[in-house]
Amino acid sequence: MDFKGNGTISIVADGYGTLILPNGTYENVLRVNITQSQTDKLIKYQSENTTETVTYVWFDNEHASALLKIDETKSTYYNSKSVQFLLEETNKSN
Repeated sequence: MDFKGNGTISIVADGYGTLILPNGTYENVLRVNITQSQTDKLIKYQSENTTETVTYVWFDNEHASALLKIDETKSTYYNSKSVQFLLEETNKSN
């Protein structure tokens, strides 16, 4: 089968401040916005799928993992949303 695809990605730090979560308040947090757009084509069946995923991730200087991650994917064939907070409790100094 012959597949073709292309896409773009944008990564922008677009916010800084205080993040309040159910398990605590975090100061000096950076928000990163990641936008991914892609188009995939299956030539034999003249099928095309367009997908856009927007992800927001918040980081601080104390944790190795993101404090909060929100993503939404919109596609020709499906949509999904997810929210995760404090993905790992490990501090960087550990």
